[in-house]
Amino acid sequence: MKKRVFLAGEGKTELGRWASQVTRDRDDESNGAVAALLGKVSSRNWEVADACKWKDIKKYRAGDFKSAEERNVLGVALKARESNCDLLAFVRDSDGDYERIESIHRGIEAVSEGLEVVGGCAHPIIEAWALVFRGELAAEKLSKAKIQQQAGALTTNALVELIQKGDLATVPPDTHLRRWLDLAKAKL
Repeated sequence: MKKRVFLAGEGKTELGRWASQVTRDRDDESNGAVAALLGKVSSRNWEVADACKWKDIKKYRAGDFKSAEERNVLGVALKARESNCDLLAFVRDSDGDYERIESIHRGIEAVSEGLEVVGGCAHPIIEAWALVFRGELAAEKLSKAKIQQQAGALTTNALVELIQKGDLATVPPDTHLRRWLDLAKAKL
């Protein structure tokens, strides 16, 4: 039986057609970068069941002492459970904020059993990961402005195509991308 996957991301780049709130608009595009990344490690035993944009997550109220990002992770985990999903997969841009990266990890650790989570931060933005798959292996060390300059105006479909055509074996071991992919492989 296929795992039901709930996707979350900042917008159309991460979610593709799933970024649309209107179901009929979900028929004509790719599933976005998060699904493409999952497809790099396993293409057979999962299917996207639902998704939401990061800005649409209702912050988990319990634990107000937690950071906003931790509460976002707990909130999206709740949405995934409500959608009867087995796995939550998300990517959030770090925008160079190392505290955001740590908060996201604390949020993942706080998700209770019964839901598998593949999540983390693209550092500094998701386009860096596309550049890695294009062969620019040090892309995560570049500034956000430099990445945007090198990536140009990548459409969602072009970014997904770079991910799909990229070679997993060339992804450096000490990157946020490699950690995300290894976690995805372990969960799928």
